[in-house]
Amino acid sequence: MENEKYTRLLQIISEEELTTIQGKRIIVFGLGGVGGHALEALVRSGFKRFTIVDNDVVETSNLNRQLLATTKTIGVPKVKAAKERMLEIEPSCHINAIFARVSPENIAEFNLELYDFIVDAIDSFEDKMALITYALKHKLPIISAMGAGNRIDPTRVMITKIEKTEGCPLAKKVRYRLRQEKLKGLMVVTSKELPLPNFGNRPGSSAFVPSAFGLAIASYIFRNVISK
Repeated sequence: MENEKYTRLLQIISEEELTTIQGKRIIVFGLGGVGGHALEALVRSGFKRFTIVDNDVVETSNLNRQLLATTKTIGVPKVKAAKERMLEIEPSCHINAIFARVSPENIAEFNLELYDFIVDAIDSFEDKMALITYALKHKLPIISAMGAGNRIDPTRVMITKIEKTEGCPLAKKVRYRLRQEKLKGLMVVTSKELPLPNFGNRPGSSAFVPSAFGLAIASYIFRNVISK
């Protein structure tokens, strides 16, 4: 039976809901600690039609938190590692892997209007804002990851509108930019945990919070689909 692998899932959703899930098209920007976990959770939940976008390769420093990072994938483009891993889980997935960086200049080339959901797990602030503002201006369904770095408590993770976030420096910057653009209502995954002191030159990160962010994003999309 084609759906045998979803036997346990079908104890809590219907065959019709699974069929709906399998037809949805999702684009994921960023395949690090957040995006990688979101993608795999969606694949394991029955979603089959993806475009994945990232311009990075797996590094040794990713091993502490990123699902795609193993000693075998170091140096491999993340889109390649992700596609191969997802097809091992679900060979019937359709995955369009794009090794690229989204920017204000190329955002329209991704044809975002074709997708049922947009996942923003981008690190670069300007690239993130290019995606967010384009999606909001065109009224496209997007969920965006705020700051997962410098945090260690996954129980403080939540999904809310950007206007209701607090204690997150990244969310503060996003709120400010969106006010300038007169845009509202962005759905985000964020943490109520205040960032820990960081004595390095890059955000610190644990295995706990980025994965919780990714799972929250996948759950949000899943629940949105089966509630309709």
